[in-house]
Amino acid sequence: MQKVKSLFDAQQAAEEQRHTKLEDLHKQIEAATANGQFDENTVRNLASQQSQLMTDQMVDHLRLHSQIYGLLTAEQKTKADQMMKMHGEGHGPGPGGPGHHGPPPPPPGSGF
Repeated sequence: MQKVKSLFDAQQAAEEQRHTKLEDLHKQIEAATANGQFDENTVRNLASQQSQLMTDQMVDHLRLHSQIYGLLTAEQKTKADQMMKMHGEGHGPGPGGPGHHGPPPPPPGSGF
């Protein structure tokens, strides 16, 4: 259990740094597009940095899952697999695309 906690603690520290960087990039994007201004090179550069941080976040999250899974007993792995399967159900395509829970579609015949 201590090993899992240390994995989570390391992940949390990295996540806090990444969150700060993402907030800073968001502010830079807002500043770069304020009052109708738009420099495509600047916005693309900032968006690319943001995208890389989000990619790193996903990779780190999945690495953590893999590391924790590797520490489980066979019985725990079976239970974890069942839980993940149940968690994944119901996240199919819908409003907002796969896995997104957007607003419900307008009722039929509503003119939208």
